[in-house]
Amino acid sequence: MNPDLPLRSFPFLIYTLRTDVFMEPVATIIRNNLIAVSSAKELAKIYGHLLQKSVSADSHSPDIEETIQNFLHDAVYAADPKYFAGLRALIKSFHDVNRSSWLEDFLVRIFDPIIWRSMKCANATVRSQASQLFLDVFPLQKQSSKPEECDAIIQKQFDQLAQLLKDADHKVRAIATRGVCTILREYWDALPISTIQTLLKYICDTLAVDTSSVLVRLAAISGIHDILSQPLSHSMMKNLLPLLSQSVYDKSDRVRLEFIKILITVKGLREIHFYDIVSVDTLFMRLVHERHSTEIVGELTSLLFNSFFPPSEEGSTINKEHVKRCLNMIDQNLSA
Repeated sequence: MNPDLPLRSFPFLIYTLRTDVFMEPVATIIRNNLIAVSSAKELAKIYGHLLQKSVSADSHSPDIEETIQNFLHDAVYAADPKYFAGLRALIKSFHDVNRSSWLEDFLVRIFDPIIWRSMKCANATVRSQASQLFLDVFPLQKQSSKPEECDAIIQKQFDQLAQLLKDADHKVRAIATRGVCTILREYWDALPISTIQTLLKYICDTLAVDTSSVLVRLAAISGIHDILSQPLSHSMMKNLLPLLSQSVYDKSDRVRLEFIKILITVKGLREIHFYDIVSVDTLFMRLVHERHSTEIVGELTSLLFNSFFPPSEEGSTINKEHVKRCLNMIDQNLSA
């Protein structure tokens, strides 16, 4: 028998009864279980799915709304990372679904009293956890409001994204960088171009060269790589990617490797050329300096190989032009 079965089933049995009476004890059981069990995240998804299914415009319960808000508060101020991860998974069950207009308003009511002040808290751990929860739920939209009020809510979130990228704590900046890049990838066609440009310029020009933290630099490079999977980004990224050129010299192997992977991705795009970001000569010099890293050398070789031996049609053989290119490469880059 699965030892977690009682933990999974008991709240379900209680919750089939009257929620106005039993919501508080159910919430206590959920909290205790998320703290006690080893698989808190998976268990939290089950609880979150249960609670999410119980929330609707037709069966609104103030007790459920208060309980979810209490879970959000607990998540923001959680001292145990495992407990935070569990509560985060539970809360995500409410917004990782097709959001009805009623559910959108419900999320605003849940998040609004807590999330904004928490992201300005003096404690960096609180700010980082609040930031993750905010980035998960983005965008918060109040469908019942007037258009000007909706615009104000969205603008407040854009401003918050920019502020998180400039947070004094490097962990918050890293979390924000990854989250903002995910948002840009997912909502590119729905966001104002000026907002996209401002956020991306700061990530490429500042965070990608943040000398105080390798976590922030890696988050920036990884995030930019992620954005390239959004085809609508390519025309803007063409002008921004050269700002990352110094990443090829980064002290961190992980940052350099991720940057080379960006160049490999760019190589497959029509609108951007990798050699406009970093020159081929520079890449050959890096082959010499990266001899200690088999993985980076392998990626550099993959990047450069087709420049000298471009894919041929089926059945064709290496011709004189291929040989000439190879000999010139050896002559010019003997050490590589």
